[in-house]
Amino acid sequence: MISFLTPFLASIGIPEPLRKLVAYVGLVLLVIALLGLAKCTYDRSIISAHDDKITAKTVQKDSKAKEQSAVERANDAAAIAKAEKERNDAILKGPAVKPSPASIRANCERLRRAGTDTSRIPVCN
Repeated sequence: MISFLTPFLASIGIPEPLRKLVAYVGLVLLVIALLGLAKCTYDRSIISAHDDKITAKTVQKDSKAKEQSAVERANDAAAIAKAEKERNDAILKGPAVKPSPASIRANCERLRRAGTDTSRIPVCN
């Protein structure tokens, strides 16, 4: 390999005593560059494998969290439906009573403040 480089070095004007030294330094630099390239390629494959493993763990945790939140949403919906049914049943089971005069006046005042015309509502006149 050195015999291949010495004529090339002579053609670019390197003096005779420095040709061998420049050839060896060039070869060393080439080997170092190739080793660096090999190391970078190896590191890239290791990083890629690590990223794949972390991504798989993340997807697994995400799917577990989504399943758990779906169960919690279903439980919440059932609890809300039960509470609404109990509230409606309590309202329907209660005695049918007329609202008090104070309640009627308060409701009429709320309607007026909301901008509703209360002239056609007999209890508000």
